[in-house]
Amino acid sequence: MEKPTYLAAIQVFSIHQPNFYSIALTGEGLDVAQLKDVLDHAADPIKFLYLIPNFQNPTGLTYSRENRVQIYELLKDQDVVLIEDDPYGELRFEGEPLSYIGAGRLANSVLLGSFSKTVTPRMRTGFMISENTELLRYFTMAKESSDLHTNIFSQYLIWDYLTNNSFEEHIAKIRELYQKQAQAMMDVIAQYFPDNIQYTKPKGGIFNFRSFSVGLHCVKKRLTAPKISFDHKQVETICTNFLRSLDATKLSIAGHLYFVL
Repeated sequence: MEKPTYLAAIQVFSIHQPNFYSIALTGEGLDVAQLKDVLDHAADPIKFLYLIPNFQNPTGLTYSRENRVQIYELLKDQDVVLIEDDPYGELRFEGEPLSYIGAGRLANSVLLGSFSKTVTPRMRTGFMISENTELLRYFTMAKESSDLHTNIFSQYLIWDYLTNNSFEEHIAKIRELYQKQAQAMMDVIAQYFPDNIQYTKPKGGIFNFRSFSVGLHCVKKRLTAPKISFDHKQVETICTNFLRSLDATKLSIAGHLYFVL
C-alpha cells in the first residue's frame, strides 16, 4: 500500500494481521522502482495492492498517466489483486479524467467507489466492481460475515435519488464548491505559511497535504485553531481535509488534521 494512505483501510486490513509493505509516493504517483523491488523480493508473496490513484487520501495527489502505465506493466504478469479505491474520482475540478490502472484490463482488478462522497456524506454506502466473479464471491462471503448486508433503506434512498434527479448536475455543483474551497486553502497557505512549507495542489477531491521540517514548538505557535491536539513527537507532515468551509482571512484551518510521524 501507499505511504501514507487511508487510515481506515489500514485499520480494516489489520484485523486480518497481514504483513504490510509500504510504497512511497512521489509527485507522479507510486514509486515504481520501490514497487518492483517489493514484488520481486518480499519475504512472502504479495497478495494484493491497495491504491488510491485519484486525489489520494491523505495527500491529494493524483497518479500521472505515465505512472499508471508503469504500474500496469509491472502487474500484468503478476498473480496480484489490484484494489483501486476511487471514492473521489467524480470530484475532479481541474484537468481531464485519467484511465484506471487495472479496471477492465487486469484479470484481478477490483474497483471501489462510494456514494458518500457524491450523493450525500451520511449515506455510507459503497460499491465494488470486478470482472473476476470468483473474487467477488469471496468478497461477498467476507462482507456477509462482518455485517450481514448493506443497509437496505439507504440503498433505496440512493436509488430513488439517482432515478429522479440529475446526478451530473449535482456533481457539477459539488465540483464548483470544492474548487472554491480548495482555492481558498491554497490562498491561505500562500499568504500565511512560511516558504519552507511544501504542499500539494489538488486537482480534485477533498484533501491537501503539507510537509515541513520545523520542530513541534514552532508548529504550536503557527497553528492555534481550537480542538487541535498534538502528539509530543516531531511532526513531519500535516494534511487538511477542505471538505468544510474555510475562512480565507484567518490562519486557522477548518477540517481534519492528520499527522504522519
